[in-house]
Amino acid sequence: MAIETRTFHIARCDTCGQAFDEATEAWCWDDTPALALAQVDENPDWTRHQDGRVVCPRSDTAHYLARGGESPALLRPGPDAMRVEFTA
Repeated sequence: MAIETRTFHIARCDTCGQAFDEATEAWCWDDTPALALAQVDENPDWTRHQDGRVVCPRSDTAHYLARGGESPALLRPGPDAMRVEFTA
């Protein structure tokens, strides 16, 4: 029986650990880390930062903050928000 050993690289989200190929069930395994990150660069849903962090497109607060944006949950007024009414 012939056996072959291969080493491959898959980009993972630094926030939740999701592998790049899990969302689409596509085989995006690459021979080098640079090729794995190039797959991320080609996908508009995933974000790669200058410092090397990779963030998947999940839409929770941690992922919004990791992408450098503000969470929609933080933008909604809470129960202690002020209310202003104008009367004529």
